[in-house]
Amino acid sequence: MKPITKFNSIVLSITTLIVFGCWLLFALIKITNPYLIVITSGFVSFGVYKILVKVFLWIISKCRKFKKWIFGPYYLEGYWAGFYIGAKGNVRFLIESFEQGFDSLVIRGWSYDENNDYHASWESDTVNINVDKGKLSYMYDVNAISDIANNNGIAIFIFDRETKSSPPIRLRGFSADLHIAKKIKALEVKVSETHLPDNILLERARELYNQNREMF
Repeated sequence: MKPITKFNSIVLSITTLIVFGCWLLFALIKITNPYLIVITSGFVSFGVYKILVKVFLWIISKCRKFKKWIFGPYYLEGYWAGFYIGAKGNVRFLIESFEQGFDSLVIRGWSYDENNDYHASWESDTVNINVDKGKLSYMYDVNAISDIANNNGIAIFIFDRETKSSPPIRLRGFSADLHIAKKIKALEVKVSETHLPDNILLERARELYNQNREMF
């Protein structure tokens, strides 16, 4: 179930319970006019629904555990660290932040060379999540320090997750800058759901590289 569908189902279920409670109240105070009941119930439903939407959106913005539960296997928000092997065979360490909403997922990334010097940055908001196949795909704009102009590319990653209903904890796949036209293998893991300093994330990226360098 998509997050927005799950969210609306919860809100509608609670709204229905509240309206049903109003009908019971109407019976107790002996209101029998059907038109009055229907009109009142309509206004109550609309008002309760709007209030509940605002309340739950506020809870989601403040409580990551609740947001994670709502998003389920779609949940990617947080900070990721990893590495890729560049077009010339050099290792590049990457950091990515995922900012997730019901209808959007913005990915911002940075890469560094072996000396921790800045190499490139990229950003994407054209993202597709396929939880059935366990796949993340998106297009991105990339700005490398060695390039005069910005470029774009595509990325496709496969989920590593505990179960099909669990959110991913590791992404493996490739990206391809269109002006280079070469697939670049990459691997990254989720490190934190909140912001961490770059040096901590880079340390985790190096650890991941040292653990998996033979595979690349």
